[in-house]
Amino acid sequence: MAKIMAWNDQTKSFCATELRQNRLVSFPTETVYGLGANALSDEAVLKVFRAKGRPQTDPLIVHVHSIEVAFLHTAMTPFQSKCFSTLMEKFSPGPLTLIVNVGPNLSPHVTGGSSTVGIRIPDHPVALELIKECRLPVAAPSANTFGHVSPTSAQHVMDDLGKNNELTIIESDHPCQIGIESTVVKIEDEDKLVVLRPGAISLLQIKDCLLEEGIEFEISNRVSYIKNNNKKNMDSPGQLITHYAPRINTYLLSENRDELKEHSLSFDNDMLLKTIFIDFNGEYLKQKNRFLKYFDLSSKGDLDEASSNLFSVLRESENIDGGEYIILNAFCSGEGNDLANAIFDRMYRATSGKYAKIWRK
Repeated sequence: MAKIMAWNDQTKSFCATELRQNRLVSFPTETVYGLGANALSDEAVLKVFRAKGRPQTDPLIVHVHSIEVAFLHTAMTPFQSKCFSTLMEKFSPGPLTLIVNVGPNLSPHVTGGSSTVGIRIPDHPVALELIKECRLPVAAPSANTFGHVSPTSAQHVMDDLGKNNELTIIESDHPCQIGIESTVVKIEDEDKLVVLRPGAISLLQIKDCLLEEGIEFEISNRVSYIKNNNKKNMDSPGQLITHYAPRINTYLLSENRDELKEHSLSFDNDMLLKTIFIDFNGEYLKQKNRFLKYFDLSSKGDLDEASSNLFSVLRESENIDGGEYIILNAFCSGEGNDLANAIFDRMYRATSGKYAKIWRK
């Protein structure tokens, strides 16, 4: 069985040794809990894929504690180097992952078979102290079974991966404050950048930062919804259409009677009594008695709070006795706000793009 250890100096020393000996350590970051392994070791990195049941075409993000260490494990072009340094100095430590050309030292399994690697510096005291202590680049996807809801607590990790006897899970009083994964930006040759996964750092923030430094570039969104039977190598994690998904049927709410969406399902009152409804800003509060259980990601309409709560509420919802369905109020669809878009991205993948129709009383 895996073990949970409270964070202190003894735990830090123990977990750093575990990573150096190619065993697995799960640690909190400001986004979600990561499943960490020595990114220089084929043996260690393959343990991550096996533990999660993750296809090896899906690359891992490498966590480091400084920009200098990042350069040791990459082989950037001059344009990549200029953008990488500028963005990292502005937004790191923080929820930004930059994809650049990989260097020769990292395990090739980290990249999912590509020639690039995602690098980030996490903004969490436990993560940073552990990475400094072990003196390694740490490959760390989310610490859950592949495709399941991402974990934001030590107990979430134990629930998914607790049978792994090579895993140590760090418990910390410091929360995963953001609650959804990092923004992923690929820095390409020919003066181009593309956002592959939305997150708390917006495209506009990235654009403004580069413009302030006088860097000439083009930037665009390339968020993909790839089928889960995909066999091709991917540039970034979090691109599959079914991801962050609860273990019971989950749907996005659609109220438009004339809108015919693929895979939509109309809910009658009997079905609603088996449904957990996840709301925002109290929009459906007056109808809460129609549902088996009602949650609100933020009763005051705060997107940061909704982001922080999303995954924990999804995990709680899938474990409610008698629950057969989850419906998410798609409050952030078409909002135009980058954090709202990132939340909607997680909701859409959690539901595999399935919609539910219910009518207000």
